[in-house]
Amino acid sequence: DAFRLMSQLDSAFSKSSALLVPAPLNYCADKQLLFMRNVEGTPVADQLDDERAVQAVARAGKALAVLHRFTDESLAGRQATSMVEDLESTALGLISVLPELGGDIDKLLTMMRVQLHQEQAGEIGFIHGDFHPGQVLAAEGHCTAILDFDRSGHGEYLADLGNFIAHLNLAKLSGAHIRVDALSQALVR
Repeated sequence: DAFRLMSQLDSAFSKSSALLVPAPLNYCADKQLLFMRNVEGTPVADQLDDERAVQAVARAGKALAVLHRFTDESLAGRQATSMVEDLESTALGLISVLPELGGDIDKLLTMMRVQLHQEQAGEIGFIHGDFHPGQVLAAEGHCTAILDFDRSGHGEYLADLGNFIAHLNLAKLSGAHIRVDALSQALVR
């Protein structure tokens, strides 16, 4: 299934000037290992605190917009991990890194659960499912590559944007000197 999806994505975006998806080479099912062609670039996560950050994040946003246009009827039944499960997983990760903020993180998680249950679904389509700065490779003068589609499926487009922005905030909370507002704006332009 992973190999098939990656093959479809590679084929769909092989001529894109904004998005590169690494071509799958082989899949070892018993070890759940997907081997892909090497892709040039530096993770956007490693560029967040320098002058290239805004440009790299802007290119990531353009690549994500291209990805969100992907449609394939054979993937219609494939569902992304629920947003609540993603929030809970992220909260546990945050608490393990920043235990002193555990109470605040729990309160925020509770508020977000309530909000998710109150709002109607936004625009639905193919999403990455775990889009964050570590999943994006950017190289000057090259396409932006998006990696790791194991949580992809159909869901709300805003989930990808929200996850990326949450990771920016986490990096800042962890001590990175980044401009979250400027990077968030670059992502959604």
